[in-house]
Amino acid sequence: AQRTVALIQERPPQDWREFVPGVWKQLLAENREEELNQVLTGIREAAAAEGSTGIPSDVWEELLDSCTPIVRHRGALATQMMLQFDGLNLDPQGFGGELEHRYFKRFRHLLALERHGAYIQGIQLYTQDFDRQQPLPMLLRLHDAPKKGVGNMMFTTETPFRSGNSGEELRSNDVVLMVPLEDGQRFDAMTAEDKLWGDGSFLAYVGNIKRDHSGSRLSCNMLSGRGTSQSLEVGNEFQVYRITMDTPIMRMVEAMRALCLTTAPRWREPSYFPRSCMAYDDSIRSIVLDPASETSKQLANESVEGVEFDPTMAPGTLTEDQQRAVAKSMTQRVTLIQGPPGTGKTYTACAVISTWLQQMDPTEKILAVADSNVAADNIVAKLRAFGVDAVRIGDGVGDAVRDYVDGTFDDGSL
Repeated sequence: AQRTVALIQERPPQDWREFVPGVWKQLLAENREEELNQVLTGIREAAAAEGSTGIPSDVWEELLDSCTPIVRHRGALATQMMLQFDGLNLDPQGFGGELEHRYFKRFRHLLALERHGAYIQGIQLYTQDFDRQQPLPMLLRLHDAPKKGVGNMMFTTETPFRSGNSGEELRSNDVVLMVPLEDGQRFDAMTAEDKLWGDGSFLAYVGNIKRDHSGSRLSCNMLSGRGTSQSLEVGNEFQVYRITMDTPIMRMVEAMRALCLTTAPRWREPSYFPRSCMAYDDSIRSIVLDPASETSKQLANESVEGVEFDPTMAPGTLTEDQQRAVAKSMTQRVTLIQGPPGTGKTYTACAVISTWLQQMDPTEKILAVADSNVAADNIVAKLRAFGVDAVRIGDGVGDAVRDYVDGTFDDGSL
């Protein structure tokens, strides 16, 4: 770490990408908190020094995203490191302007925290109610291990890739927690918490899944290095837990890059992440980046004709901020609601739909659009709690909502 800090001070920020990310990831894998803080302090001081342009955006992103899959010991170390990234001086080169630079730094940081929070929350679901949140009912045996401890791994199993009580099939791009088994012994609720948060467990992306008469093969890509490599021996067995799917949040990252950056970053995620083909016209860019712009003010002041918001129409379980969001959605043309995990964004969206329905002609309909099948399923499930009938349109309907959505088409899709 000391040698790395010396190089950071000696070399210009543009050269940091050649050595800083590798050292950072290794220190994270080994839980070396003191050295991580030394490197981060070195970056902060060098980026803020007179004449420095700041840390390049691609290096900043790579270091930040390297923290997100570190979930050992409830993610305490990763969270501590990530919270300090907001104070780093970010190089403005590569951004469309000052607005883009400021917007990217603020919300890209929040997206990384949200991604990390989704991993932690996914593991907590199992530790809080192990007996109900059953893991995938199978063992995976490591068939081919990466040479350097990080990379593509191949697992085999003789059982179907299905998850717990819901019976949903494991899919490509799912994020799973791999927990090594000692002597092939599965564990129960009494030992689950220590095992799931332990040093030997790690997060991985599901890649290709191949099935034949003899069983299934699953390729995974490890998301982070680990403090121990003892469980990465061919033949060792793992218990698998489905945690989340990264696709929706990585779509938001790509959309943010398209909005703010003039060139693609030199560092890119692996090929299993989606690529953005988005483009923004000047009016949309102005509205998103600068709510105080004339375009934004004009749109915000454009009220919806014939609609008045009555707070009594909104569900009584809404918080003050959620009630304000519902009120704005009733009285202005465009409303953008943002927030970290667990703040009730989907619940608020369903409250908006429910409140709108009370003002609309019964023959009119509302179209609610989501960027993933999981998000669409969540909207349908929460609308049911509001007493709203919904037709789920499209493929990929989860088993959790298949039993009660209203409406099917001739081809059997919902």
